[in-house]
Amino acid sequence: MTPAVELKNVSYAYGARASLFSKGTSHIAVNNVSCRAMPGRCIGIIGESGSGKSTLARLIMGIHRPSTGKILIDGANAEDIGRAELSRRIQMVFQNPNASLDPAWPIWRSIAEGLLISGAPRREAREQALALMESISLDASLADRRPHALSGGQRQRVAIARALAVGPSTLVLDEPTSALDLTVQAGFLNLLLDLQEKQALTYILITHDIDVIRHLAHETYVMYRGEILEHGPTADLLSSPRHAYTQTLVDASPRIEGAAT
Repeated sequence: MTPAVELKNVSYAYGARASLFSKGTSHIAVNNVSCRAMPGRCIGIIGESGSGKSTLARLIMGIHRPSTGKILIDGANAEDIGRAELSRRIQMVFQNPNASLDPAWPIWRSIAEGLLISGAPRREAREQALALMESISLDASLADRRPHALSGGQRQRVAIARALAVGPSTLVLDEPTSALDLTVQAGFLNLLLDLQEKQALTYILITHDIDVIRHLAHETYVMYRGEILEHGPTADLLSSPRHAYTQTLVDASPRIEGAAT
């Protein structure tokens, strides 16, 4: 089976260019990373802040181009796929849902943005937005409200619906629960599991939270200072980590009650 997303020896460096008055400086944010996500599965990429996780997410989304290595989407080089087609295949759910929701728009309009951009009639786009709201357990009565009128958990559900509107097969989830209270995290994780089962979605989960990894990821990659320290099936990796850094993450993890295992 062809991986939905595969990174082969990907590195990315950023920094200042050299000039007549100074030497160029660079920082390697991602160093020789290889990983893959199979269709309908979830891989977790875990590490502390500054480990390179979010840079990796931006590379997968095509926001950055690798300095070296290749990113393959459904077996094709990502650089050969047009931006519109890449956006149709892969969508991102951000840590802060407000980053993707216009405060002046009603909820349905934010969900339907991709449909409207692609030329869908307004009435049809609204109907699809309402159907998506139902799929994420949001009442249709919220459709004409603005984001500020919703709770944090509701706004994150809207962000999920907005990402799903264009029919992607893969979602990049960037710290999807970090802005949520612990009391609502379990329900949100179960929503993600339910959506994955019903729609055969592929998830690339970026997080610092071992418990979120435990509940969603089939396979986990541990990232530190831009490199992958170890990886393997999530249950095996968390029960018998080979690296001291992974053990530290496991020991520091709280447990979320009520989420699926």
